[in-house]
Amino acid sequence: MKELSITQEYMICTVNGKGTISGYNQKAVACLIVSGLLEIGGKTYL
Repeated sequence: MKELSITQEYMICTVNGKGTISGYNQKAVACLIVSGLLEIGGKTYL
């Protein structure tokens, strides 16, 4: 099995049963965006 990136792993933990992120969960959305930006930057901070 292919190893997932930190953004992909976080996305799996964040989405609900329908595969969407609750609009009320602003922290989850912000963290997902930040993890994507860190991944684009090519640095691993975790």
